[in-house]
Amino acid sequence: MQPFIWMFKIKDFKQHFWYLICLSIILYVLCFGLAFIPIPESFKFLTKGISYLLSTIPGLYIVGYFWNLTEQIINRERDIDANNIYDGKIKETFTITLPKLDFIDNVWRGIASIIATILLAIPFAIIMLAGFKQGTLAALPPAFALFIPAFLCMFFPALFWNFAYRGSVVAVWNIRKAIYLVGNYPLKYFVNVFTMVVINIISTAIDYFLSTFALSKANLIIITIVYAIIGLKYLYFIFVNAYLLGTIAPTSEA
Repeated sequence: MQPFIWMFKIKDFKQHFWYLICLSIILYVLCFGLAFIPIPESFKFLTKGISYLLSTIPGLYIVGYFWNLTEQIINRERDIDANNIYDGKIKETFTITLPKLDFIDNVWRGIASIIATILLAIPFAIIMLAGFKQGTLAALPPAFALFIPAFLCMFFPALFWNFAYRGSVVAVWNIRKAIYLVGNYPLKYFVNVFTMVVINIISTAIDYFLSTFALSKANLIIITIVYAIIGLKYLYFIFVNAYLLGTIAPTSEA
């Protein structure tokens, strides 16, 4: 249960959580407000452009906060507490410091994560396209053809761990580090990755059913409440996923 409750033990968690909520609301209100400002027709393209730009900033900020949070979890401080050296009982505790709420830094980290994802997707796409073009993958039985991309995707969390730790967009190309993490900590790695996949599938399914229900009612109040719930859940799972990704390897690797 630690990935789901750890954040409630951090003294600044409520402050950060409310900051993320308020920032998102303010920027989205500004975004939609621009669409209703009465201006000459010739300048509408400008307000639309600004509106679209503002609509991306909350997402970039939150994504950047996620990666900075993951970096802080990777660099968590490890303490050993032994009450009695003779009873052999040693308690291991970790201290996690939440990242700074710096606006520019988090937005830039969000942009950098998009670039890193594209850089990771390019070689993956090249390998897959080359395999199909040469007929190698197409000639394999379906089970084996699906196994190859699944096998490659298995290293993605480790590569993103390295991106969060190094802060460099090209860190996602360090396949040697990914193989090292998977090979040396397979149990922790696969438990965390499996947990992330399962909870995000469940979360997406819940979002789908809630959205479908809200839109079917065609009631502004219900739609607002439902999407507020979805937004709060999304912010909560940022802390859950950051913990799961940041702890796929021990502190000794940081």
